[in-house]
Amino acid sequence: MLSYPLEAMILRSGSLSADISEACGKLGIPVIASGRILEADGVDNVCCRNREGIAKGVEVLLAKGRRNFGFIGGPSTFAASADRRAGVVGALRTAGLTLMAEETGGFTVQSGYDAALRLQQLDRLDALVCANDAMAIGALSALREQGHLVPKDISVIGFDDIEMARWPSIQLTTLRNPIDALVEAVLDLLERRAAHPAKDPEMIWLDAEVILRATH
Repeated sequence: MLSYPLEAMILRSGSLSADISEACGKLGIPVIASGRILEADGVDNVCCRNREGIAKGVEVLLAKGRRNFGFIGGPSTFAASADRRAGVVGALRTAGLTLMAEETGGFTVQSGYDAALRLQQLDRLDALVCANDAMAIGALSALREQGHLVPKDISVIGFDDIEMARWPSIQLTTLRNPIDALVEAVLDLLERRAAHPAKDPEMIWLDAEVILRATH
């Protein structure tokens, strides 16, 4: 892409390295990053408060009396996964608790299914937090196949609020990643960068919203 005469680059991925922003900087191409914070001249960022968002979801489960938590995280190359894990761990620490079990998936439905079956002490868990909706949906399937009633026996929450999470057969409780607000912020930053190419980098934070459905 860098071989084209670009006026700006929008990076929408939590797994991209800082090398891309550095390459753009050398070519004088402004960058708008979303999904991973990139600190560099000429780079503006839009990011969801992943840590605080998922902590709000954990607090919902704590208020329901859940105490034995498991977590299914995403690949270590995704910044959002680490932030969401930190949010879970922090909220539990505040409540005087720790994670009872933890597994890693690939942000896909199948990987969430497989990770749920690998969880140690699965029968003792009463809450399962997943780093995204796809893995939470896979985990729901695995739990139901194992005879666990959701949410009677165990609560499950995800993150993102993808369309599938709203399906009548799923009705996943989750944290909504504010995509519409993100797009507006990206366009706003592009306009400001075009008007003032030498301005200091800007950072816009977006808040995740708790969406209560049927799995908590």
